[in-house]
Amino acid sequence: MDSKMSTDDPDQNATLEYFLEENDLIEVEKYTGKILVKQEWKRNMDLKFKSCVSDGPNTECATCRFIHVIIEPEWLSESVTIAMSGLSLDDFWDPMVFQRFRDSISTLAPAWKSADVHIISVKQNSEDQLYISIVVLEHGNHVVK
Repeated sequence: MDSKMSTDDPDQNATLEYFLEENDLIEVEKYTGKILVKQEWKRNMDLKFKSCVSDGPNTECATCRFIHVIIEPEWLSESVTIAMSGLSLDDFWDPMVFQRFRDSISTLAPAWKSADVHIISVKQNSEDQLYISIVVLEHGNHVVK
């Protein structure tokens, strides 16, 4: 996993410190914001943690949503990729947009639930083109091929 807490501080000389609510799953490097896994998991998880960044006098906190999905090898060949224009990576990972995307895909079939929609990858090809690869599982079986 190669992930980082995103921040934007107009003061280029500020030393930022990153903090993550104590847990047994992930941690954050104090000065880089790089998210590190503490162990290997054998189950799917969708959890939320309090995360903060400080430049000394100012501290901002937010919710860090951690989603871990065990991807089966056959999912890669059975996934569907959707191209979306006018959406950035940051926009897509906004909690409300992300949930609305999963909810919208789940409305395509009566038996699908939002939790059945698994994101395999999200890549930004250009400034306004996003590619989202998904697989939908219904009772553990692939339904989008």
